[in-house]
Amino acid sequence: MRNAANEYAEALFSLTEEEGLSDAFAKGGVPLILAVAEPAWIRLLSSPDVPLSARTALIDEAFRGQNVHPYLSSLIRLMVTNGRAGLLPDALRAYLRLWRHARHVSEATVETAVPLRREERERLLALLRNKTGGDVLLTERTDPSLIGGMRVTVEGVLYEDTVRSRLDRMRDCLNEITL
Repeated sequence: MRNAANEYAEALFSLTEEEGLSDAFAKGGVPLILAVAEPAWIRLLSSPDVPLSARTALIDEAFRGQNVHPYLSSLIRLMVTNGRAGLLPDALRAYLRLWRHARHVSEATVETAVPLRREERERLLALLRNKTGGDVLLTERTDPSLIGGMRVTVEGVLYEDTVRSRLDRMRDCLNEITL
């Protein structure tokens, strides 16, 4: 079943694809809007206590001088007018999913104990591109509790080879041994 956030995303994606703008939106505009779509701002845009004219004026003010395409500000204004401001983050994430799917771009996250060196990042990206058959949008995180190795998630599938996971497996094996 389709939800309203997906419908807004599909409409914007269809329009931007038609006009050859979807790559620019996915790489610049949508992430910018998603970054500023903080809960407090969404609550303000959703508040019935703030007149609609004031809420739409806030949108115009927030993006003045930000080089935001009129389609994005129009989408936000439309969602606010229709009482759907709370769905804005979901709609923008859905837009990015549609774009990634159309461009065969997979989303991956790598967690390591220390930041990856450039060569390690390039090697990992090459491996992931080979595995997915397309480009990869990689997000890096550090987690010192991993001790070493890495935990990679590609489109929701976890691949883990960390010292922590090896120690956990070793502990489980030792616990199974009866003396």
